[in-house]
Amino acid sequence: MGELAETLEGPQLHALRNEVRRRILSRVPIVGFVAKLSGDVFGIGLPVTREAAQEVWQRLCEAFDTPLLVDGYGAVKLALSLGVTELDSVDGVGQVDRITAALWSSIRKARKIEGHAVIAFDEALREESMRLLRVEGEVRQALDEHRVIAFLQPIVRGDTAVTAGFEALVRIRLSDGRMLSPGEFIPVVETSELIAPLT
Repeated sequence: MGELAETLEGPQLHALRNEVRRRILSRVPIVGFVAKLSGDVFGIGLPVTREAAQEVWQRLCEAFDTPLLVDGYGAVKLALSLGVTELDSVDGVGQVDRITAALWSSIRKARKIEGHAVIAFDEALREESMRLLRVEGEVRQALDEHRVIAFLQPIVRGDTAVTAGFEALVRIRLSDGRMLSPGEFIPVVETSELIAPLT
């Protein structure tokens, strides 16, 4: 809903969000909760098994298979990106911050998938989230300590063997002297405010 939400006027956006909220609430059992995490992101908590959550997921997909009517835009079909966490997997209902973090981790991963997607927060996703946080911390520290290194790689024309220019390649040296590979830090900085200082 993000790109669409940016183009809608106040009353249109309000009506769209209300319809999304209505459809979600109509499919979530009374034992669950729906929380608005940000503008167009909703978290759903269910004190049930993954199998029961899968059933709710199916009902939500059915609810959004029918396009929404947006005044001035006509029929709009939304794709769902749903993060799911079992309340037991985050040490109980009282741990709101941990539940929210688990939902956000699941949602971020689900958003990378085309169409309707559901990602359950599990041990593998917890470890991946912790790895990404470590990499982000290492990048921040490297920026603060001026351990970001730019290498210039020549671009050579194949027909004349003349240098046509240079490509700048950024590498990050860790505090222990090892180099952090671009495959590790680029996905992290592309989704954060860290991309600006590196470009």
